Amino acid sequence: MLRDKKSWAVMAGVVLGVSTLTGVGTASADDYTCDKREFCLWENPYFNRGSQWDTYGFAQWNAREDGNYNNNKWRDKKVPAHDEVDVLDNEASSARNRTYCGVILWQHVGHGGARTTLYIDREKAFLEDENVGDNRASSHSFVC
Repeated sequence: MLRDKKSWAVMAGVVLGVSTLTGVGTASADDYTCDKREFCLWENPYFNRGSQWDTYGFAQWNAREDGNYNNNKWRDKKVPAHDEVDVLDNEASSARNRTYCGVILWQHVGHGGARTTLYIDREKAFLEDENVGDNRASSHSFVC
């Protein structure tokens, strides 16, 4: 019996070591999960597959709404200084709402056109199947 416990302990240690080295089961520095009380957008479907780049987070207490995504630039590792124009307008493919209010994602600047509502603690991995559509969001508003 002792031998079996020892074998399991060694095996568990090996699995833990391998998963740590390969990054399996551990959080990566590139992960961007969207902080509490934020509404976040990703440029690519499925939340950029965990990459922190090409993301944008709106803090609920700072920006109750944003009527024009042309004023916001993606967090972009290709252009750290954000010198290149890579704005959010008509580029969002996934969204997550971690605020304490609902969020309406609008198709047009100024809160117009088609809309998709993300209720509290909800997400949309791919906006293609939503009313606002993929790469078509231009503004948002909070509904509390």
